[in-house]
Amino acid sequence: MAPATTPPLPPPDAFGDDILKRLAEREADGRADDIETLAGTLEVPKDRLTRAIEQLARDGWVVRAESRYELTEPGRVRGRHLLRSHRLLETRLARETGLAPEKWHATADRAEHKLTPEAANALADALGNPRFDPHGDPIPDRDGRFSPATAPMLLDWPEGHPAFIVHLEDEPPALYANLHKAGLAPGTTVRRIGRTLDGVQIEADGRTLTLSLGEAGLVHVAAPAAGRASISRRRLADLAPGGAGVIAGLAPVIRGRARQRLLDLGLVPGTSIVREFTAALRSPIAYRVRGTLVALRREQTEEILIEAGEAKA
Repeated sequence: MAPATTPPLPPPDAFGDDILKRLAEREADGRADDIETLAGTLEVPKDRLTRAIEQLARDGWVVRAESRYELTEPGRVRGRHLLRSHRLLETRLARETGLAPEKWHATADRAEHKLTPEAANALADALGNPRFDPHGDPIPDRDGRFSPATAPMLLDWPEGHPAFIVHLEDEPPALYANLHKAGLAPGTTVRRIGRTLDGVQIEADGRTLTLSLGEAGLVHVAAPAAGRASISRRRLADLAPGGAGVIAGLAPVIRGRARQRLLDLGLVPGTSIVREFTAALRSPIAYRVRGTLVALRREQTEEILIEAGEAKA
């Protein structure tokens, strides 16, 4: 007699997938959400979430554990696949499109349900099998394994000590958008310099920024390694007319084609750059690079980091 086979579970709908993905994410972090917390995170009424998660339990994707629900093994496999798909899709959007970073999450949310494991693996291969997404979140491997990176929050980092951003939470989207507009991204070097009644002050790329407590709570940091980006770097936009500097790099916030366009102009680390003159409407701005005048839009100069000094021969 042939061994009995287990019939496949009824596939979840898109909302059911969202629940499985969130449970898998929290499980990987060693944490769990009760119904009320999960409803708040997913921004849905508690009764709608309750109906959906009870259906997932009937279908075999989750089991109840006191006031919480836990993933079954099929639920864990599905949830981690969705996490992998979502973070790979965000990586592709960051590298290959000009889509605004605050739109990556929602765009990946819509597409992740359509990605089969085979398609996700093909996407990973095309991207070079990245280990982390643009926010610094770890991407599960093709077997669903990963070791989530843990890093202290900026709120807990001692004042006066430099750090570099290793992870930005992308929810709530409005707060994440504020961080991106301020030029903060994984890889940015920062230093806490003060505290206000409702936020913190930091120095980043030569500028002083004030973040609300909510915004600062999305930022995770670590101590910079020896030789890592100096806190003395500033933005090319702040270079005065006639001023000179040496390109230190491009801001981590710029990605994909926009980044490549600047590199193609010769704006690579170690290159001397001099601000020559500004158009009547303040943009574009002319800079001398390797003996050639290069015109840059104001917003492009916000994405180029410089240091004082002479370029190496």
